[in-house]
Formats: sequence, C-alpha cells, structure tokens
Amino acid sequence: MRQVLKAMLSSLGRRGGMMSRPRKRLAGKVGVVIPTINSGRYIDLILAYYHELSIPVTVFIDSKSKDNTAEVAKLFAHEVVTLSNPTPRVGEIIQPMSDHCDTEWVLRMDDDELPSVDMLWFIQSIVESRACDVVGFPRYQALIGCDQLLFDRTQDSDIHRQWRLYRPDRVRFHGKGHTPGFDFKERRALKAPADALMIHLDWVVHSPEERIRKLQRYEAHTPGHGWSRWDHYLGDTVPDLAARLHPLPLKEFSRTCRYLAARFPSTVVGSGTRRPVHTRPRHSRLDAIESGASPALRL
Repeated sequence: MRQVLKAMLSSLGRRGGMMSRPRKRLAGKVGVVIPTINSGRYIDLILAYYHELSIPVTVFIDSKSKDNTAEVAKLFAHEVVTLSNPTPRVGEIIQPMSDHCDTEWVLRMDDDELPSVDMLWFIQSIVESRACDVVGFPRYQALIGCDQLLFDRTQDSDIHRQWRLYRPDRVRFHGKGHTPGFDFKERRALKAPADALMIHLDWVVHSPEERIRKLQRYEAHTPGHGWSRWDHYLGDTVPDLAARLHPLPLKEFSRTCRYLAARFPSTVVGSGTRRPVHTRPRHSRLDAIESGASPALRL
C-alpha cells in the first residue's frame, strides 16, 4: 500500500509546470498546528487528510480534555503536545503554539476544518514569495449530502474570513476571543482568492447541544459574544436549511466526507438516517488518496 501511495503522489505532483516531492517532516518554513479538546471521536479523520498529503501536523491538546484525544491523534499527527489553557478560548494559546513550532510561518487550523488543495497551493506560493505577513482565507460552513459536499450559501465566507497563515515575528499576540489571536498591519495582510478556501465541519462533528454550550461559555465570558452568533453556530437547525444549501464540488474532500458520513450518519442531509453520533466505522484510516487530491506540497 505504501508503494501504491507513493506512485499516486508522484503522478499527482505536477501542477502548473512544477514537480514537487512530498515531505513527511517539517521543512522549517511552515508549522501546521491544530488545537483541540475532547475530539477523540473525529480527530483521526481530520488528521488523516493531512497525513495522506504528507503534511506534518502538530496537535495541541487542551489539558482539560477528558477523552482519548491524545491516543487517537497519535495515529496520524507528527507531534502531540498537551498544553494548559485556563480559558475556554483558543486565542489564549496561539502564541505558545507558534513559539513551539519555531518556524518562519504558522498555519493554524481548527480541529473541525480542512484546507482545500487550492488553499494549500496558495500557501506554498505565499511562503516562497513572502508577499505578505498574514493571509486570510474564506471559510465555508459545510454539511455532507447523500453523495456530495454542501455549503450554506447564506453564510458569507468573506465575513467569516479566517486569518490563519502568519509570520509569528510580524504579529502582536493578544489572546482575545473571536479574533485571529493577534493584531497585524493591514498593509502587510492579504485576502486569499475565493478558490483558496477551507471548509468548516462544525455542523457535522459537533451536536447542536455541544454548540449551544459553546455559545453559553462565550456569552458568560464576554456578554454579546455568544448568542449574537447563533445563526453561525446553529445555522443547520433552521427549517429552511435545504433551500440554503449548495453543492461544493471539491474532490479532495470526497473520501473524508464518506468516512464522516459513516461515523455521523444522523448529520447527512437527506439520508433520513438516525443513529448514535458516536458510532465508528470499522476502518477509519484513509488507505488511498482520492483522484486529484494531492498537491505534494513542500511545507
């Protein structure tokens, strides 16, 4: 299987006239970090996406985590680090995560997000050109249909732009919630193009009850920063959801979405299935890359 994977990566490595070889270790340019807590029931599927693209990820597990997140993350992560966070907000630990990487650039992704192939290629071009210090990416609220990936077209991907690629020595960390976790000079920031997008799978891997509790924590910490975001966090609970959904035809997510649909069948749009959300498929490891999925990046 390893040799088959290498052959697939090699055949998919050519893009835009360039041939690049996959790297299994950090090359010293970009540190990919994912903070997480109590994500043992799905973190393997998220990390497997990066693993099959030979992109090393450092997972930072909140010390308050009570499930088997660390054990599951070790299946695919390059490194797993337990980090103390006295607050319920990820902004507090962005600086220590960045310091740990000791790389020129950091890409911070949430544990329920995935970058598109075009986003990864765009990152490579930015890292090589140093055209800016911070990059913001459009993020799509995604759900899984019976045979395709869907997104909520009423959720403005530009309003919810995520400033996730940055040079740590060019930003000022502050740890505030509902922000990138740092301030930066706007003249050195760049908005990535529409196709350099990420998908947000919050509605797939987190139940409405979990998301309501998150809003309660946000509201308790900073009044006005919780319930005002109900439509963003609970948009999949509205009666007219089907009319708001639109296909997002990106092949690189096909395999991950199939596994997520098997593990969380009650969240699949149009399936009518109602099964426990913690059900695991027998085989969760990705054993091949969907056609067209590998950018073979030099991160």
